[in-house]
Formats: sequence, C-alpha cells, structure tokens
Amino acid sequence: MNPEDEIEKVFERRRLTPTTTLGRFFTFFFSSFIIFAIFSSLVLLQQGIKLFPKAKTSYEPKEVQISEVKSDSFKITWTTSTSVEGYLKYELDPKDYNNLAFDDNSGEKNQTNFKTKNHSVTVRNLLPRTTYYFKIVSDGKEFQESEGKLLLPVKTLEESN
Repeated sequence: MNPEDEIEKVFERRRLTPTTTLGRFFTFFFSSFIIFAIFSSLVLLQQGIKLFPKAKTSYEPKEVQISEVKSDSFKITWTTSTSVEGYLKYELDPKDYNNLAFDDNSGEKNQTNFKTKNHSVTVRNLLPRTTYYFKIVSDGKEFQESEGKLLLPVKTLEESN
C-alpha cells in the first residue's frame, strides 16, 4: 500500500458524513432540551408552582366554615359544585373517627342520602372545653382538607353557668 492510500484512509475515517453530523446534532439538541427541562422544573418547584395541579372534583368541599361554637356543639358548613351527599365524621382522637353527624337540612336524623350543594352540619351533645377532629365525607369520599388547607380541629367553649 502506498503512502497516498494510507493518507486517504485516515481522512476517510475522520470525514464527517451526513449521518454522523445529523446524529451529533440530535444528541446535542436532546441533551440541551433535557438540561433545560430539569432546570425549569426545579425553578418552578422552588417557587411553589405546581406543574400538574390536582384536578378539582364536583364533590370536593369548598368554602368550609366553622361557626356557632358552643360548649356542647358547633356547626360546619361547606359547598360543592354539584348536589351530593355530605356528612361529618368526628372524634376526640384524630386517628379514629367513629361518630357521624348529618346535614341539618335532611329533615331526618342519620340520613345519608340527602343531596345538596350547600351543606350544613351541626355536631351536638359534645363535652365542654374539648377538642374535636373532623373529616368531611362528600359523595362517599373523605376530606381532611379543603382548597389546599387542612381542616383544623374545633374546641368547644367552657360551659356557661
């Protein structure tokens, strides 16, 4: 083999072909895109922006209000986008919800099949100066938060003489 053929082979091996050039371009582009996506996600997460916000449901409790707190009762009201069954589970221990309270507008005690958009539940026969934890049950699903906020426990008032 003559020296000119050797030189030609070296140049041929180093020559950029359209396939390798295109491959290198896509590799560079894809790598740059991944780096940009990771960086952007970190910046958005650091600022508290949710990339995939939780979808709102028609039965999710909104505008939860605690009112009429007394020594032996309190009232919880909330709204839903559509008419659904709603009631409360409550207890002294936040790990064990055995007691139920039903919608004031249902007309009957212990009625779970009453559907409405505007829910109002009064929890009665409570102990004074006692903290109660509750969950809202809406359309059969339990909620301990509403609109991204935890439902805080309720402390009944001191008994008045």
